[in-house]
Amino acid sequence: MFKKLNSALPLSALSLLMIANAQGFALESSRIDALEARVAQLSQDNTQYTVSGKNPTTRTTGYNSGAFLVSDFLYWQAVQDGIEYALKSKAPLGSTAFLGSGQAEITSGKMKSIDFDWGPGFRIGLGYNFRYDQWDLFLNWTRFHNHTTSSSRAPSGGSLAALWIPITVGGGDTRHAHARWHLMYDVVDLELGRSFYLTKALSARPFVGLRGAFIRQHMKFEYEDVHLINSPNLFDMNTRAKNDYFSGGLRAGTKMNFRVSNHWSFYGAAAASLLYGDFDVKLHFQFPGQSISPLKLGYKANYHRTQANVEGSIGLQWETGYADGRYHITILACYEFTEWFNQNQLLKVLAPGLFNPAFLPNDGDLGMQGGTLSVRFDF
Repeated sequence: MFKKLNSALPLSALSLLMIANAQGFALESSRIDALEARVAQLSQDNTQYTVSGKNPTTRTTGYNSGAFLVSDFLYWQAVQDGIEYALKSKAPLGSTAFLGSGQAEITSGKMKSIDFDWGPGFRIGLGYNFRYDQWDLFLNWTRFHNHTTSSSRAPSGGSLAALWIPITVGGGDTRHAHARWHLMYDVVDLELGRSFYLTKALSARPFVGLRGAFIRQHMKFEYEDVHLINSPNLFDMNTRAKNDYFSGGLRAGTKMNFRVSNHWSFYGAAAASLLYGDFDVKLHFQFPGQSISPLKLGYKANYHRTQANVEGSIGLQWETGYADGRYHITILACYEFTEWFNQNQLLKVLAPGLFNPAFLPNDGDLGMQGGTLSVRFDF
């Protein structure tokens, strides 16, 4: 019996050793698999087959690719520089020996600019999240149309100089000035970007793309009872102006989120554009109730210009996902601004003449700012 046990012990010990080695091998294999999975989260092979650090995507677990819709409500104010329409003074319009006989002078006064009103607008967009390297493509249209009016009257014993009438000799004093301004702002953007984490809480979405801009500005300046210092006659005069800009070019920027929880984050964005386009500028003068000339009084011009645009925003964002992350909703409230440089290309007529009229360039920027409420749905 002991001989049988003695012969069986080596076999049993060998079996136990093999089982222990197999379990140890399985445990070690599982540890290696877990380690490889962890390494895969922290690094990746790029298209040149070299290993580099990995910036994980901000897409929720369970969502790989799909479309998304964005709808924004805008409440903005737009301001165009360089379209002041009158100069109001407590002193009457007079002449001095310094300026010469019949020349007008206003020694002090206040420029009257248009009271630019706030108004609503919208932005709608459609995009797609690609599976390949977590890129996304986004197309959106911004529309902001606004109309505003302003008026001013000459003070008692004072003067009101009309700034948009083509008169140099004698000046132009008016009893009542009225200005109308209509902005039609339509911009289309196409963006290619990728959203990823830079740190545990900070994410970024750099993007490049194209921009098309259609910015139309129509103005009308009306002056009642205009008179010259060297003439007792009174007349009414209207000036119609058009400053339209149609352009296209390149745009680049980034959007960033600093996440303080699973749902809340601070949002910021900045972008710049460089566009080449055409300015269509027109000035047309009318004299209501007067038969001055059978000729049409006015000037027009076309310019091809490369213009720059910068924009930025800052706000607070809330987001959540459901159906195991397959669907995602984002709500953003932010302050937004955009600045279009050298948008005012209108010309003021200093000295109208048959062969040699004199013009004064009237440069100025177009700026817009206000609140934006955005809703995005990924599906």
